[in-house]
Amino acid sequence: MDKRRGRETHPQRRIAAIAVFMAVVVLLYSIRLYQIQVGDPETYLSGAGGSGQIELPIAPTRGEILDRQMNALVVNKTTYAIVLDAFYWPSGSSDAARAAQNTALLHLCGLLTAAEEEWNDRLPITKTSPYSFEEGRESAVSALKESLRLAPYATVENCLAALAETYGLTGYEPAVQRQLAGIHYSMAQADFSTSNPYTFAPSVSKKTSYTVSEALSSLPGVNVTLVPERSYVNGDLASHLLGTVGLLSPEEYSDLKDDGYSYSDSIGKFGIEQAMETTLRGSAGVRTIYKNGDGDILSEAVTTDPQPGQTVVLTLDSDLQRLAQTTMDSIVKEFRALPKGSDGKDIGSGGVVMLDIATGGTLVAASWPNFNLGNYYDDYSELLSHPDQPLYNRALDGAFAPGSTFKVSVAIAALNESLLTATQTLFCGGAYTYYSDSGLTIRCMGYHGHHNVVTALGKSCNAFFCEAGRLTGINTMNKYARDLGLGVRTGIEVGESAGVLAGPDERVAAGGTWFPADTSQAALGQSDNLFTPMQLAAYAMTVANRGIRYQTHLVRATVDHTGKVTETSPTVAADMSYVRPDVWDTIEEGMILTYTNGTATRFFYGADYDIAAKTGTAEAGNGGSDHGVFIGYGPVGDPQVAIAVVMENGTSAAACRTARAMLDAWFAEKQTDDMPNGGDFIG
Repeated sequence: MDKRRGRETHPQRRIAAIAVFMAVVVLLYSIRLYQIQVGDPETYLSGAGGSGQIELPIAPTRGEILDRQMNALVVNKTTYAIVLDAFYWPSGSSDAARAAQNTALLHLCGLLTAAEEEWNDRLPITKTSPYSFEEGRESAVSALKESLRLAPYATVENCLAALAETYGLTGYEPAVQRQLAGIHYSMAQADFSTSNPYTFAPSVSKKTSYTVSEALSSLPGVNVTLVPERSYVNGDLASHLLGTVGLLSPEEYSDLKDDGYSYSDSIGKFGIEQAMETTLRGSAGVRTIYKNGDGDILSEAVTTDPQPGQTVVLTLDSDLQRLAQTTMDSIVKEFRALPKGSDGKDIGSGGVVMLDIATGGTLVAASWPNFNLGNYYDDYSELLSHPDQPLYNRALDGAFAPGSTFKVSVAIAALNESLLTATQTLFCGGAYTYYSDSGLTIRCMGYHGHHNVVTALGKSCNAFFCEAGRLTGINTMNKYARDLGLGVRTGIEVGESAGVLAGPDERVAAGGTWFPADTSQAALGQSDNLFTPMQLAAYAMTVANRGIRYQTHLVRATVDHTGKVTETSPTVAADMSYVRPDVWDTIEEGMILTYTNGTATRFFYGADYDIAAKTGTAEAGNGGSDHGVFIGYGPVGDPQVAIAVVMENGTSAAACRTARAMLDAWFAEKQTDDMPNGGDFIG
């Protein structure tokens, strides 16, 4: 009985064991199938002719950039690109495949060389003999050695030999080896594959495109494609602000390839092009390639349309920006032509900022000297070595001593803290002698006698403000200065310097010692105080707004492809409602006096508008002429704009003359600020 029962149960056990085995096999196959179809399909599709589909990104059209009056600043023009498609390119690393690749590349290079066209070559080795590593590309050289599995101390000869061996170039002359190595290496760095076409030449002429098209039968995998190219309508207008685009660096590609960028894509490198990259770029589309079991292409289709980038409308006024640039250029040339030893002959640079008081929108942010965006990459080496440093944005990054313009901030602090009253007078005998026992006497620009804060502002009395600063103290002075926008970033999208606000902490951090007399020096806008023209304009705007400081900005609105307009709302960066109204009244009275019967009067003779202003001359610290500084706002009673001008080693005359030209232009025309509807941006 037991034996029979045992014999009957053996088949059941075998069946159960087989069932378990089959279940395990099915599970393993299911896991493997998932890996192939979902986990890493491209690896298998690009192998021995697997069937399926591959998705390729379609780059979107980049959005345009306009000024506040809808004038085009940056647009797209159509050009021709030569692109390699891996589906038809001779693939593999066999001798035959390498020979086919090199034959095609040499043919293509010959066509482009005859047409005097260039192609992509990111190999960090000079293109002509004697070969050497390119200067300034240390990280690229390290990446090259690492990719070739060479030691860090490998020579350029070692690298070229390894490249020749890798890409089957040993039978070619050295010059041809270098040419082909640069292309192969660039293709490898770009991850050239079925899902990532390679842009061989990003921009060629129409004539060259025809020449290459006629030779396509002998150039497997080569396509000629129409592509948009960035065009700067006025190449030297607001170049520091607009910025430019350029090819992705290896580091950028590594970070962004999962976001739809290909190695041959362009990306904003600085300015608005960089700050608004996501908005301007849009969303990539998808082109799907369908293949059969033999790996043959059955069809292809656009399965997701690319979404074009949005139009970015700036607060910038092109006419005023151009005027600022040309005015500074004219004044610099005039001053540099003065006789030797003349004050201001050593004028170095300049910056002008004009803000919309009601919003903080940047109407002008001009820097001298300037450069042309259209030639940026061709001229880069020359621009980098130019003694006037044209790539340096003085309006946003140039930090200068503010001179007497800082006295407005000191006056606000002293009055609001009741350390001085509007009618209280202090004596000026031509110098401030409070620290004379320690050997320091601070000279004034004149003998002013007894006067109050209003006349002290109008005449810019050093003695008065040395005492006002001493009474107020550095910590209180700095609290007000920060709220007014000095020594802090203003918020503009394209980046800026924070400047330096003088004080004990700053001095000690720099390895120095803060002395009591430094507070009085700081009250004159000297000591360690260094502010940007943008900060000085925000400061003037805050005074005009009686304590409301808006975050500065360049982007007025964005408009998508449907015409939907999204406007930038003003953002309050600081609210000085703790300052009494009578303080603002007193400050404005002193700034009006500066304009009507003070240090700025002679420069505004005959003007038919009223403004509140403050001038400044600041010791440059380099033994040259003083910096010239001007801040102001107007019209009085209903302020519209705030302005700041700094002319490096240019004296107050250069700054005031520039400000006069800008304000004349502003008040000469009726200014409107209406946004068009979305339909005005499309079609």
